[in-house]
Amino acid sequence: MISPSLYATHNTEPFYSAGSSKVYSWATDEQAQYEQFREQFGPSWYYYDYRELVTEINRLGYRSTTVVPPTTGDYFVHLGCSNTFGQYLHESDRASNLVEQATDTPVINLGILGSGANMIAQNMQKLWFTDYARPRAIIVQWPSIHRMTFPNNTGVTLANISRIDKSQFKYFANDLIQEGVYENQAYHAFCIINSLGVPVINFALEDYIAEFYDIPSLESISQDRARDNLHCGPQTNKEIYKHIIKELNTV
Repeated sequence: MISPSLYATHNTEPFYSAGSSKVYSWATDEQAQYEQFREQFGPSWYYYDYRELVTEINRLGYRSTTVVPPTTGDYFVHLGCSNTFGQYLHESDRASNLVEQATDTPVINLGILGSGANMIAQNMQKLWFTDYARPRAIIVQWPSIHRMTFPNNTGVTLANISRIDKSQFKYFANDLIQEGVYENQAYHAFCIINSLGVPVINFALEDYIAEFYDIPSLESISQDRARDNLHCGPQTNKEIYKHIIKELNTV
């Protein structure tokens, strides 16, 4: 049974909640990790000279200045996982911010940490069932195929994180993989997004994901990483931005 409070909250918003409003300068345990990287990589490291990295989360749990769609419908949405969210990356370096600046058009960044393809489809389906204006185009960085993410009372739950015994969940997850559940839901999500009647710019950051969907692969530039030395860095985001702008000019 759907919680009345959950239904009421989600029914009045254009997108599902991915968390709550907050502002932080360091993710959990990141500051200690930063000091280690600083010593390891030395002065040539992009982040060696500390520059405050503030992450501001809006009331729906997204790292986006624009929270709800403009009434004119003159906006873009950018969906994806932590690389779209810009984890450990300055906002000014994110592809979504570069697109917004170049086009003078609001970009609602709906990147979710650990997002699965199904959550991307659910967010757009929800938007389509509201009275909010639809976007001029949808931009999607398709995440790992073997993920599923679901909204809950306080944010989102990842399918690879369970409240049941880990050993039990491991067998359950393996069954899902063997039966093709992840692949089916990922392809289903892709088909939904690309049948909504607005232009869609699809891309992936890993070859196997790109091959699965038959979409462009924009692999991370070697040695270009965010401050955690793992997520996509500024140069990769510039390449993503260039791809998006090129595609926007054809629609």
